[in-house]
Amino acid sequence: MQWRQLGRFFGFGLMAVLLFKLDWQPLFDLLKQGQLEWLLLSVVVNTLFFVVKGVRWRLLLSMIQIHYPWRRAIPVYMAGSFLGAITPGRVADLVKASYLHQDLAIPYGQGIASVIMDRLLDLLVLAGMAVLVLALGVWGSQYWLAVVVFCGIVLLLLLVLWKLPAKLPFINKLGTTCQLFYRPALLVPLLLSLLAYALLYGGGFFLAKGIGLPVQFFQVVYVMTLGNLVGILPLSIAGIGTRDLAMIILFQELNIPLVESMAFSMGYLLSNLLLGNLPGCLYWFWQPVERFIASPTGEKP
Repeated sequence: MQWRQLGRFFGFGLMAVLLFKLDWQPLFDLLKQGQLEWLLLSVVVNTLFFVVKGVRWRLLLSMIQIHYPWRRAIPVYMAGSFLGAITPGRVADLVKASYLHQDLAIPYGQGIASVIMDRLLDLLVLAGMAVLVLALGVWGSQYWLAVVVFCGIVLLLLLVLWKLPAKLPFINKLGTTCQLFYRPALLVPLLLSLLAYALLYGGGFFLAKGIGLPVQFFQVVYVMTLGNLVGILPLSIAGIGTRDLAMIILFQELNIPLVESMAFSMGYLLSNLLLGNLPGCLYWFWQPVERFIASPTGEKP
């Protein structure tokens, strides 16, 4: 087995070490004292997070004249998210393009373009939030400076997204389709991205309240943003282990003990698995796609 393949399981090794080092009795005592109303609210809000992201993808499709039924679009989105979560770099998320090809005979290039734009919106918001939380952490009460930095990184990323497709001659058709998104109507999916991440952070905050973490909303945003950025690294599957370790370290910087930090990271992981990945997994096995994408250019095998 190559080192690159072994690296995919690095996160599982980290998680195993964390679980081995954990004192389980205090964790069970903490969970027994959890506030059910906050935990249930976290479940509801996190569920809405996945639904809003599915709605966003459906709107992106409509921008390139692909009219996918809502009853199909959202479960297909969740199936793609499930497959993406269990593959390094979330490459299997491209299965959504295969569903489009199977259901509507949409060229693979158009389907892939919608998935790329969907992912770029996530990265745009996540990168912007990372700059924002770091700016607030470094410059304290100088909020105006943080806002300037945040707006600057958003504008820079938008400029890169505008020019990037033209610089990729090996996927000219894909790049041309991507450029169709760059119009004022993209503002709606962008606003939905902001709403989705507001729900994600809200769900994280309610989870923290439910297990009794003495943290403020901004501190939860800080931990979740940087933790998710670490989880993107292709060292694990679904960010397991790498994201958890990052969150624990960040929480300990806020003087949160290991048990409470681990309880939050495990609760966040279970929330993703049960609310986002489990429905996608069930739909994938119930309605599997007949043919996966053969190549990035969308050519048939």
